[in-house]
Amino acid sequence: MCGYFASKAGLEPPGPGSLVREIQLIQLRVALPWVAGLLALPPPGSTPAF
Repeated sequence: MCGYFASKAGLEPPGPGSLVREIQLIQLRVALPWVAGLLALPPPGSTPAF
């Protein structure tokens, strides 16, 4: 699901006045940290420890 939001959120809106891309970006910002936590991964934007 996060991949879908990520792949679509940056595209042009499907029509004038459409808020679908903004909503997809909002959903991505919620879903990505959530799934990272479920998979025991660092949160998005954090610096990886090498």
